[in-house]
Amino acid sequence: MLVSTGVTAGLRTTQETVYSPEQPVEELLEAIAARDGDRAAELLGVESSLITSAALEEGYTPPTGMRITKSEYGNPEEGLNYLATEDPDRRPERDVGAVYVEYTVNGTEHSTRFLVQREKTGMLRGWEIGAPRPEHIGEIKIVSQHIPFVKVASRSGIPAASSHLSLAAPEPLRALPGTYDISIEEENELFGQGVVGELEVTTQSSVAQGRGTATFELDDLEVRPDVVDQVESQIDSYLDECEASTDPLPSPCPFRFTQGGVFKQIDTVEWTILKRPKVQVKPAGDDVAYSSPISVETVSEGKVEVTATFQREYYEPKTETMDFSVGGSADISEDGDVEWKVR
Repeated sequence: MLVSTGVTAGLRTTQETVYSPEQPVEELLEAIAARDGDRAAELLGVESSLITSAALEEGYTPPTGMRITKSEYGNPEEGLNYLATEDPDRRPERDVGAVYVEYTVNGTEHSTRFLVQREKTGMLRGWEIGAPRPEHIGEIKIVSQHIPFVKVASRSGIPAASSHLSLAAPEPLRALPGTYDISIEEENELFGQGVVGELEVTTQSSVAQGRGTATFELDDLEVRPDVVDQVESQIDSYLDECEASTDPLPSPCPFRFTQGGVFKQIDTVEWTILKRPKVQVKPAGDDVAYSSPISVETVSEGKVEVTATFQREYYEPKTETMDFSVGGSADISEDGDVEWKVR
């Protein structure tokens, strides 16, 4: 079938005015502004649990001032899998192009570039964003020694790297530029719940500005008050048993009396705790990654008094006081209860 030159010229004019290289990028910016993650993923040709409309419904703030600054035909750089114009005197290849975008995240301006190409078939061929490239989108990585999963914006169950509960290091997740609320999920039994911070994500073209994968290190945690209460209660019960002991070396208690000997054998021992230690229940340090997520440390020592009598009557009873501390770790037991273990 032959098409006249006039018709062909008309189609070309229509194609270049109605179907601009900027069209798919304009649609993408509109989708991001509307938190339409499904449409954004479709336009970018990517799959990510963070680039969905459901994931962006809450806790996500799109960039502001998103705008196209310029567009041009042809391949803007060498080495890309797009048709290139080798002769600088030739007209640029009009089936490929580049669209430049600027946007602002938390008051800082960023820029990126989208490579676009014409659809392969059709009388009037529209434009589409080329194969996903790093500069098109960003990446998110969550790091935590204590929380295996977090909530990013509206998306629950995002795995954290370096968790003491997992040897696997999950790959960063692709994400649109903007800011994301990072939350502890309701299911966590040790560290409460709610928003714990905000993560700023930019397109990977911002690597030149010192931006790479956006990493959120979840290390500023507080142990739930009810967990602290349960740990302190278990420590009190432990000390009650130690105080009631009549053994000079009560195990695994934090104090002992060793003033006996071969010729000074101990007859009776009585323990009296004069002051209980003050403890701190806090997230464990990195050195216990793959162990218990909570550590217990003494911040103010306790004081105990011991009175001992000896088997030979000519040895006078002896009373002395000594300082002591308690420590250990805590986690959720197999029965689902908070369990403190003495160290």
